[in-house]
Amino acid sequence: MENILINEILRWTKSKLLLGNNEGRIISFSTDSRTTARNDFFIPITGENYDGGDFIIDSVRKGASGFVFNKNQKNINDILKLVKTDYPKVMVIECENTLNFLKETAKEY
Repeated sequence: MENILINEILRWTKSKLLLGNNEGRIISFSTDSRTTARNDFFIPITGENYDGGDFIIDSVRKGASGFVFNKNQKNINDILKLVKTDYPKVMVIECENTLNFLKETAKEY
């Protein structure tokens, strides 16, 4: 996969960068915190039986370069506080819907 500039993703998805450098790059993605690897960008998806947003911190602890979250993500203030304190280089993007974020990124890529 070619690196994708954060600026491009923000434009494609009409999302907002909350933490990180908009000149940063994403080199790989993960939608499953169980398999998130170092430098993956985590996209939590919500399904019928789970909320991927519950696993944001797990992915960051595994070395994710950043994550995106839905505007209505529960506990986001606690998550952001922890990230700012313990993982200051992690990129954080806010969007309307993480599934649409994933779809738009895939379409444009």
